[in-house]
Amino acid sequence: MSKEKSKIVNKLTLVCHGLKRSGHHGVMNWILQQAQGEKWFINDVKSDKNPFQTRNAYSEMPGERKTQAEGKFVDKDLLLYSYEDKYMNAVITPGYRMKLEKWIGKSERTIHAIVLRDPFNHFASRLKANRKGAKWAWGAEDDYNAYYYAELWKSHAREFLSLTHNLPYDKVFINFNQWCQDKDYRKKVMKQLGIPFTDEGFKEVPRAGGGSAFSGRKYDGKANEM
Repeated sequence: MSKEKSKIVNKLTLVCHGLKRSGHHGVMNWILQQAQGEKWFINDVKSDKNPFQTRNAYSEMPGERKTQAEGKFVDKDLLLYSYEDKYMNAVITPGYRMKLEKWIGKSERTIHAIVLRDPFNHFASRLKANRKGAKWAWGAEDDYNAYYYAELWKSHAREFLSLTHNLPYDKVFINFNQWCQDKDYRKKVMKQLGIPFTDEGFKEVPRAGGGSAFSGRKYDGKANEM
């Protein structure tokens, strides 16, 4: 293998798995605010596709996406991208590791993070968003979707509890409720990620998804009061 092909491109690749209305955008924004150096964020990528070819709204990339998709990588201190409302065994398909290096370049560390919110607040937020007109939050066939989203939440919970092992990399489990309430817990999460803790971004309400289903971005700058 040539030196160019074996060159480290990403010091840390962090892949975030979350369900819509789980609070994972708040957590990702918090991580990005604290990380130093060259930071790239790709939001809501498609399963089994090159992340640079499937970017969504709210992505933050300081360079040209097209050249990255072509394999002309720039060095990054943090590459963070997310999967939303995906079964993890649909994301991690056979040959995933080999394809990933081709898509994003070689990484010094790769961590998969799961952000999980308690089901009561999670589903209340989805239903509220749906009633405000967000079709992605629930859907027309309520009975079918209630079952589907409950099963999807349970699949994330099983991985969170290590009852399943669909993610082959180092994993960090982030309990959203505890993250909201406990500064020491947030310090622990950042230590696991290897990013110096400042807690910057914790009080922000991200633009993604319109903020809270109940209060929008009214509490931006004081999210801890929500």
